[in-house]
Amino acid sequence: MTIHGPIRLAALLLLGALAYANVPTLGFVWDDIAVVDFQLERLQTLADVIRPPPDIVRWSYQYYRPLMTLSYLVDARVFGAGEPAGAHLSNLLVHLVATALLWRLLLRALAGAAGGAAGAWIGAALFAVHPIHTESVTWMAGRSDVFAAAGLFGALLCALAWRDRGSRGALAASALLFLAALMSKEVAVTGLGLLPLVWGAVGGSVRGGSVGAGAPPTKSMRAGLMAFALWVVVLGAFVVLRQWAGSSSQIGTTAVPGDALEAGVRASAFYLMKLVWPWPQVNLVAWEMAPGAASAALATLTALVLTGLAAVRAWRGRGGTAFLAWGWFWVTISPPLLIAMQGATNTPLAERYLYLPSVALSIGVGLLSARLLAAGWRRSVAVVTVAVLSTLAVATFQRNGVWRDDIALWSDAARGPAVGSLAWLNLGLHLMETDERRSIDALAQAAGRSDLTPLWRSRAENGIGHLLMERGDADGAEPRYRAAIAAAPDNHEPYYGLAWVAQHRAEAGDTLERDAQAERAVGYYVVALQRNAAYHAARLRFAGFLAELGDWRSAAGDQAGAERRWRAAVEQLDALDALIPAARRARVVGKLAADSGIDPAALRARLATQLTGEPAG
Repeated sequence: MTIHGPIRLAALLLLGALAYANVPTLGFVWDDIAVVDFQLERLQTLADVIRPPPDIVRWSYQYYRPLMTLSYLVDARVFGAGEPAGAHLSNLLVHLVATALLWRLLLRALAGAAGGAAGAWIGAALFAVHPIHTESVTWMAGRSDVFAAAGLFGALLCALAWRDRGSRGALAASALLFLAALMSKEVAVTGLGLLPLVWGAVGGSVRGGSVGAGAPPTKSMRAGLMAFALWVVVLGAFVVLRQWAGSSSQIGTTAVPGDALEAGVRASAFYLMKLVWPWPQVNLVAWEMAPGAASAALATLTALVLTGLAAVRAWRGRGGTAFLAWGWFWVTISPPLLIAMQGATNTPLAERYLYLPSVALSIGVGLLSARLLAAGWRRSVAVVTVAVLSTLAVATFQRNGVWRDDIALWSDAARGPAVGSLAWLNLGLHLMETDERRSIDALAQAAGRSDLTPLWRSRAENGIGHLLMERGDADGAEPRYRAAIAAAPDNHEPYYGLAWVAQHRAEAGDTLERDAQAERAVGYYVVALQRNAAYHAARLRFAGFLAELGDWRSAAGDQAGAERRWRAAVEQLDALDALIPAARRARVVGKLAADSGIDPAALRARLATQLTGEPAG
């Protein structure tokens, strides 16, 4: 690296940091809350990370990403549990590392071209500020793509070092980095396609090694086969580890438009379009945003023809960089296309899926810039580069703000060009505490849409029931809770809602009605906790209600019945303490107390006094 190298690297990192300068100010959104409030409670040790315990709330057992889990635990240890600034800073730092590694890879890919160094910097700068990356960089739970890409870039650079210098340490490092990428996200499996592609397209820098580009072809091929075989072994070990850890290979499917081939073609065209023109952006992409079948077929066919022409050019020895760009795109976009064709998730199309494939655009833009610079277009390239990078950096900075909180995120999604039911559902749920009218309207929008899954419909109905109960409208809330149970009987939330309805009626009714409704409330609380033992809010309210039932029995002269209910309340408080790890108990319990109006410590002290007849110590 010449003296210009550190300066270019510093400029590259500064540009990326400026585009994401507001990221540390963002909060937790979407699945972040599940990670922070539910999953990390059960994942406290390295053994838990490698083999997650069963029955973790809102945990996706079809995935196996232990490096992501470990990164969350490190964030909590370094920055404090529940602190979003540190978690977002981690995302940004790894994105900058990925950008720096990609720059080194582009330097290798364009080393033989006049203007290649400048072209590599432009391509890497485009990667650093491209708005299509905002979902991966600004969303804590979206970091898997960033970590996997950084691991793959490092693995490929180490594989090239093994090829060029015969360094067995570099070969081992490439395998370890490939494993790290796999343990970040399954999309890293595309490294098996990228390795031979990069091996053949990127020139060597021999320093006396025996297996580099200057070595006999048989030795270079033997080195390549050795590296590829080692990566295959790593993949096999990862698959075995994944199965041992209990991750499922079966994932649910959702409807796709037409047949699988049409879905794949439309997805291909959508991703090609988004790389070149990312707007409008939305965190939930609906199929309506993808091009129609005819235009998508034309765009995909054109891309395939260009790929074929680049392959012919590379075969004739006239430069393989263009083929590297197209090959990179098709190899890395294959998992997202498979997802789209199978409808394997609730998000068959997503902007974050382009984090790794966008390298293809960086390679292509870097190559084009190098050729224009070599042709004497230095001033024009400089002006266009400054204009484009500035525009994209500003657009990225503005887009980051959408991820500041859930209301901003889901309000943006609900304004999208093709709004799905999940956008309305999440907007309604997150407006419940701040805007009752808008919340009910959004939840009603979600409940009335045909693309709603049973669980989503259950959550929408449950949310409306909750808002009606906040008004004291038990008669209006009860049918909503029952509709929620009918949609998804395993959803624990509406059983708690019915317990709330019965408790409300018990507290408002006469003695006969009170006892009957109280028994119903207890029954529903028990069912809710059977379906989700970690439903902390329901458990705390149940403890409070049991204490209230004890007070009623005591007032009626039934001291034995009162003590039985008070002891049951203490058991619920004990269970609550046992389910929340000590390191997180103060924060979680504080939030529960604020939301419910029940102070667990004060309730426990009162129960101790009532059971012993003496003030709590």
